[in-house]
Amino acid sequence: MAMIPTGWDVSTLGLGDDAAAAGEVDVPADALATEVGAAEPYSEGIIDYLRAVEGAEMAALIREPPRRDGPARRVSLRASSDKLDVSAIARKSDGGGHRQAAGFSSDKSVEEITDFIHREFVDAAAGA
Repeated sequence: MAMIPTGWDVSTLGLGDDAAAAGEVDVPADALATEVGAAEPYSEGIIDYLRAVEGAEMAALIREPPRRDGPARRVSLRASSDKLDVSAIARKSDGGGHRQAAGFSSDKSVEEITDFIHREFVDAAAGA
C-alpha cells in the first residue's frame, strides 16, 4: 500500500509475483470534492503519482465521473517505461491513447475492469 500526496490511500492491484503494477483506486464521483476539494477532471493528476511509485511498470486509475449519460467508469492507464504499450490494452476496450498514456470508458464493474487490466498487463509483460 502506498500513500500519495493528495491523501488518497492506494491499494495495489494484487498482482503478486506476476507483475509490478503501481495500483488501482476507485474514485467515487463526489469523493474528490469532499476529500480534497477538487473537481473530478483534476483526478487525472493522481495517475502521475501512481506511475511514480518505485518498481511500478504500469498504473491504472478507475474513476466514476458525475454524469447522467455515457459509461459509468473512466479508466486511465500509464506505463513507466517504453517496454509496455498501454494503448494496446486500452484499444481492447475501445479506448486509445499513446504508448505510455492511454485510457478507455466502461460500464463494467471495478472488479471486471481490474481483472481485465491484470490479465492484459501480465500478457503484455510476458511478451516484452
